[in-house]
Amino acid sequence: MKKVVFLLLIIYCGSFINCSSTHSNKISSSLGGSGKLDDQTYQNLLNLLEKYDGNKPKDTIIIKYDYQDSSCWNMLDMENQDYILKGVENSQARIKKHIDKRPSISIYRFAELGNRFNNIILLDKTILKDSNNSILNLIFANESSCGNSIIIMPGQKYIYKKSDSHFELLEISKKRIIDILEK
Repeated sequence: MKKVVFLLLIIYCGSFINCSSTHSNKISSSLGGSGKLDDQTYQNLLNLLEKYDGNKPKDTIIIKYDYQDSSCWNMLDMENQDYILKGVENSQARIKKHIDKRPSISIYRFAELGNRFNNIILLDKTILKDSNNSILNLIFANESSCGNSIIIMPGQKYIYKKSDSHFELLEISKKRIIDILEK
């Protein structure tokens, strides 16, 4: 029994150790994390975002990326289309609110090319299709259910969140960002 308690204590304490990377061409940590993009990856990302959106990205970039065949929203798919469309509208309004409140950010929603998505992804026409999987291969190669997200600050530092179904990274406070990046 003492051994089990000791092992649980080690596992619990180990979960607080910072496993962030200081550089990476692809962000592939299984738990997400933080780090700094190298110059080439950052420049390639800026070029791709401008190509997809038609506008130069602003100082801070926030991206949510969804993958095909995710079961994240299977229960929601059982609802009628009007109900799902209301969820799409709410998501779009939430993003617009953040853009209006924080004019120095660019927010992007991407999905892998294809049509095997839950309805809340398929019905949202503001989600950009990653036509040749360039964003996927550059930043989001480590797939997870419910999609991943990243916030990239000036200076190329980033915070990455795996399985971010509700795009929670959008709500992260400045204080929390500083706390994460200073670890």
